[in-house]
Amino acid sequence: MFSYIQIIGQSTDAYKGYVDYSISKDKLSITLVRGMRKIKRIIIPISKITDINVGIFYGEDKISFIYDSKQFVFLNTGYGETQYFKDHFLRAVNAYQHTVSF
Repeated sequence: MFSYIQIIGQSTDAYKGYVDYSISKDKLSITLVRGMRKIKRIIIPISKITDINVGIFYGEDKISFIYDSKQFVFLNTGYGETQYFKDHFLRAVNAYQHTVSF
């Protein structure tokens, strides 16, 4: 699936653009793309994601989280896209949390 994302770090290496992503039960795989070129792949273990926030940004759905001292912000990019991401991402996070005993 494709989505618009902003990756905001502490340095000036912020990324804004589209990504191709996939969600499994224990990881989120994000491939940064520029046009038809894939420029970088980021594999994020679900266990390392913190500060999940689901909300509205200027009337559009937004999902953000922190990983590796960077904020990842997924913004609504089309009909059904945000709902698909939200459902699958939160399901993976909830499944991980239920397998870990605190």
